[in-house]
Amino acid sequence: QRFFLFHNIYHCWKEPFLLSMFQRLASSFVLLSLGGALAAWDNDLIMEPTSGKSGQTIVIIYGQGAGIVPDLYEPLGAAIQNASSYPLWFASPQCPENACATGLANAIDRIKSSMEAQGLDFSTSSVFYGGHSLGGAMMPPYVEANAVDEAQGMILMGSFLTREFRSAVTSEGRPQYSFPVPTLTIGAELDGLARITRIAESLYNQVTFAEDPSVAVRNLPVTVIEGLNHYGFASGNEPPVVVKDRDLKAEISETEGHDLVASDSVAFMNAILQATDDSWSVIEQRASESAAFVQPIVNALELEGYQQFLPPCYCETQDEYATEASEPLQDGSRADKIPYAVYGTCTSMPNCTGGVPWTMQYAMPSMANMGGDGFEGLNISAVDSIHKVTETTPSCHHPHIHGASPDYAN
Repeated sequence: QRFFLFHNIYHCWKEPFLLSMFQRLASSFVLLSLGGALAAWDNDLIMEPTSGKSGQTIVIIYGQGAGIVPDLYEPLGAAIQNASSYPLWFASPQCPENACATGLANAIDRIKSSMEAQGLDFSTSSVFYGGHSLGGAMMPPYVEANAVDEAQGMILMGSFLTREFRSAVTSEGRPQYSFPVPTLTIGAELDGLARITRIAESLYNQVTFAEDPSVAVRNLPVTVIEGLNHYGFASGNEPPVVVKDRDLKAEISETEGHDLVASDSVAFMNAILQATDDSWSVIEQRASESAAFVQPIVNALELEGYQQFLPPCYCETQDEYATEASEPLQDGSRADKIPYAVYGTCTSMPNCTGGVPWTMQYAMPSMANMGGDGFEGLNISAVDSIHKVTETTPSCHHPHIHGASPDYAN
């Protein structure tokens, strides 16, 4: 149990949304570990199918958010059941200390046994996994390790596939997301924890920037619920402190939010079960609408050369105006005119970013007062290059004026 906890802390180290939760939970887990084995919890939520449904039985195993008891997902479960034409079981197991950073596997085993005791036959059911917040963040590692053969799909709410699943590459070497189970990510516009900027990153990398977006939108679709916040996937008026401190105020009601989340969830499950172009068109349309909604964020991230879209090239081409070594010329003829970095202009490649577009398109023209009085007809063609400051001398890569004699280049 202790190993699993610290493995998951490492697993989420580069995701600030998850780290903030671990920081709040760490002291309680350490105290429990020092005192002995983690206590067992059995306050599980199991919702049997409602009447009037027919066809394939669906099961959703849903991981709770940190500090949110399973019962608070009952309204969401009911909304999903109501939206589905199939008989649907919704179950959320309680993890130790109401935090699924540890104990998730045992909790799922326990609730599945309880559901079987209530008459559910897993062997003839279509099983989906999912979760909210920390429960959603912990579900992908669980599914990958334990349920790839069983799971029809996975639905993450107010959470996302972490960057460690961006493990595949295209023929050009461009990084791609890969997960063995179809996964729908549902983000909330006003989520103060799994923020819309991070959901925009997921949508861009998983779908828009995929080698084949038409395939990716069915394997790893991403949708956004406008007006919804992080706690809006649950219910009630008392969110956990970590959520209360950071979340934004929702602009839609709890019921409306649940209905919209249920609509996306059911559309995804229907598409997987029915496997027709018509059934997929609903989730494809929602993904397209969501992509348009986050496009301004994507544009801004592209302008800054966001390294989670494409990593920097860190080219090591010779600096056009420097010596081969990081030392000045002995005669000092240009010692006051050139920097002595060895790396020069870096060109973007299909698998990496050479320079920052913002610098080239906006910063340099603005600094030169382009368009100001007396500068009519002046044009600047700027090329930015990204270098590691620890590998250049001086650590600040100075600009060059290209096209001039080296003696007058700076």
